[in-house]
Amino acid sequence: IDLANKPDWFLALSPLGKTPVLQVGDIAIFESAVILEYLEETQPKPLHPANALTRAEHRGWIEFGSAVLNDIAGFYAATDEATFKAKAAQLEVNRGIVVTDDMRTSDPAIFSVGECVEHRGNVFGLVAPIWDQAKACAAQLAGDAEALFVSKALATSLKITGVDVFSAGALMAADEGDDEITLRDDSRGLYKKIVLRDGQLVGAVLYGDVADGQWYLQLMRDKQDVSALRERLVFGRAFAEAGSGKPAGTDFAAMPDDTQICGCNGVCKGAIVSAIQDKKLTSLSEVRVHTKASASCGVSSRARASFSSTFASG
Repeated sequence: IDLANKPDWFLALSPLGKTPVLQVGDIAIFESAVILEYLEETQPKPLHPANALTRAEHRGWIEFGSAVLNDIAGFYAATDEATFKAKAAQLEVNRGIVVTDDMRTSDPAIFSVGECVEHRGNVFGLVAPIWDQAKACAAQLAGDAEALFVSKALATSLKITGVDVFSAGALMAADEGDDEITLRDDSRGLYKKIVLRDGQLVGAVLYGDVADGQWYLQLMRDKQDVSALRERLVFGRAFAEAGSGKPAGTDFAAMPDDTQICGCNGVCKGAIVSAIQDKKLTSLSEVRVHTKASASCGVSSRARASFSSTFASG
């Protein structure tokens, strides 16, 4: 129903011109609470539990959710720019709608998630952090006051045939206290830039050779002190860790379970390992179907193959 242009037949059913409306025979029942009460009393399987206290709790949260949705609807139903701005003016907005760790806006009764929010000065355009926001928000709405959104270092890969690009964290120095180290080899089509801050890696941009992308990302997330590797870090993992005794290349078995393998869909190592072992997966396509890893991002086929072969027999 287009509530901005309500058809006559709908107005004949709904005296208030609102949804939902339930038509039973020739009788129209309107208002959510009334419809729910009717369904509870007439259906063989009630929607709410039999326990009175639990049932009351369910109804209370339904009312809370309705209030939140009504606030959101105020933005969608704005008839002009002035009305929209007036509604938005009720919330603190900077680069996006400012939210706290529990995904609440400046109005504690209103939650917000997605590309429209700003959390601790950051805005988000990837799926993975938005999934984490949604999980925290849903848990809060379900009564878990301890559920909080924690922003992690993000990485993305450009998925275009013949073009390999990877970026994570800061794209450039924020001020004179940061160090930028750049490696450029035009003849080989390579470009690498890393950003260091207080002895830690805070950003990386790779073009042409993105094999070390996940290693750089893990260094950022672990907040590892890379001061001893500073002069070699931009040349990649093999050169930076030469002589350290660590295995060359990516050691998937040693990765923590919460290591993110697919940044676009927020798939971590633990989820992929569980899927491979529990469902006896043996091919890359099966891993993709069951976990969505690399279904929409640029995780390389070589990395997925190595990962699958490492854990398929486990």
